[in-house]
Amino acid sequence: MRHHKIFRITETSNVGELRRAVVKIAKNSGFSEEEIGKIGIIANEMATNLLKHAERGGQVLVRSLCLNGCNGFEIISLDKGPGIKNTQLALRDGYSTAGSSGTGLGAIRRLSHEFDIYSQEEKGTAIISKIWVGGKKPEVCKQRMEYGVLSTAKPGLEVCGDDWCVEYFQGRIMVLLVDGLGHGEGASEAAQQAVEIFKSHLHLPIEDILHRIHSGLRSTRGAVVGVASIHAEKALMEYAGIGNIAARIVASNKSQGCISFNGTVGVQLGKVQRFTYEWPKDAIFIINSDGFAANISLNSYNGLLNHSMSALAAVLFRDFACGSDDTSMIAIKSLAASGGSNEDYNGYYSTRI
Repeated sequence: MRHHKIFRITETSNVGELRRAVVKIAKNSGFSEEEIGKIGIIANEMATNLLKHAERGGQVLVRSLCLNGCNGFEIISLDKGPGIKNTQLALRDGYSTAGSSGTGLGAIRRLSHEFDIYSQEEKGTAIISKIWVGGKKPEVCKQRMEYGVLSTAKPGLEVCGDDWCVEYFQGRIMVLLVDGLGHGEGASEAAQQAVEIFKSHLHLPIEDILHRIHSGLRSTRGAVVGVASIHAEKALMEYAGIGNIAARIVASNKSQGCISFNGTVGVQLGKVQRFTYEWPKDAIFIINSDGFAANISLNSYNGLLNHSMSALAAVLFRDFACGSDDTSMIAIKSLAASGGSNEDYNGYYSTRI
């Protein structure tokens, strides 16, 4: 599962439905029975918390993971409820504001190999949990990056017409986001083909990669595409885009939009141009399909840039997804530029708000 499956949690029956579905998906990812049980507990606690604390419930998103040879499972809980006033206190066993035993958040954190929580009063909460088969977490430090992906199919469809790829190649972080025209199988076919061509041509300049994708997609319905190459040690990023893929570089003191040109890859390419942008040490690259609103802003999210990239993508999905299209976002930062380590990537147990 490269894409997330969404479960709406609005009544008690949804809790059991989620748990059964999660267990079924996890069984196909190589987890032991004990690990599957833990995943089921995490899903159950997340769903139960949504019913207890968010007035209108919320949603749980799940997908299987495969990174650097490691298989895993990601569970994300999102709500627009009252938020948590003190997340560190809420993570303590025995603490509850709903008259329960108060073990929910603490249990989720203990059972997770990676855990992050972002909450704002009156705006809601996002909880991210990742479990890896055998507890083997990927060595992301070798790739010198951390990234989060949120990708879902158009509501009512099982197949997502968006696709994506993030690769570390010869000192560069290579990023692709593609949105196949339309929805369903035809869009997915074009998007998947673009990913395969991208992976086979990482050695080329990004504008040449776009030309190769264009040639390879002529037999499909076509797609819109964004390609980036991050040279963290050179403090620069290159970007080329065709169509309505939105991309920006966000840092502590500014936000820089990236330029794309009109056209459809595989149909009518139009102008292709590579642009070079400054890559500050604290930079984060965010790229998304048009399933997100055009007015994405990070101004009201205090401290969110200090959280995991999975949390960043999840919060923006919750607040800016249109809900009527395939919807995908990649958020990525360079660990090499910031002096980060593998422990930084896996260490979101602190609740930095």
